[in-house]
Amino acid sequence: MLKSLNHLIQKAETQQPENLMKLLAESRGFEGVEKFDSHHVQPLLSKEYLNCWSLPLVTLTSITMSLPNIQKDMIDYLLSGVSEAKCMVTELESTDIEARNDDSKWWSISANSMYRITETILLSYHEASQKELFVQLSSMIAGILSACLTNLHQVIAMKCYRTAIEKMEASVQAAAQLLGETTQIINSLQQRELPCLDPNELAFIDKWRAYFRDYFP
Repeated sequence: MLKSLNHLIQKAETQQPENLMKLLAESRGFEGVEKFDSHHVQPLLSKEYLNCWSLPLVTLTSITMSLPNIQKDMIDYLLSGVSEAKCMVTELESTDIEARNDDSKWWSISANSMYRITETILLSYHEASQKELFVQLSSMIAGILSACLTNLHQVIAMKCYRTAIEKMEASVQAAAQLLGETTQIINSLQQRELPCLDPNELAFIDKWRAYFRDYFP
């Protein structure tokens, strides 16, 4: 079993998500987590709900793709990088499950997030050219992805230990595959200085935002 897992990891190491790695390199830190949603923009909802990684990523990517006069290869490169991260983000993100099971509430949360992000962009980058805005939004997306993917090791561990016995072998193999495919990403992100949060808090984007809000008021 161990020998086969080592072989699986080594094979997966040849399948690194190259577009995603290039995208992550566009942000040297995690500034995107701080910048995507300004506290100067008032929310649409009276009640505050937990945010999740995928909401700002989907919204920012959609806005970036809609910018006119941006070369197609630049758009394709961004979309490829985000697409390579999609399954990782899905496994990593911690969301308000109850809200997501309530369609009307989930759409309200999504609309609120889209509104706040759009207004933040208008407020912060209203004088930027289309190309400058593309660069800024790409960097923001890269920063959010970087913060999210610092939790990869937790997902890999969860696949190994939080699985029913009858599904253990398949889950461990999936964990080995993910470890091999993301080895370079994990090593790269380990070189960045993480916020002073409890390890369990790093999985929540709102914990990151609260830290940056208190650290850089």
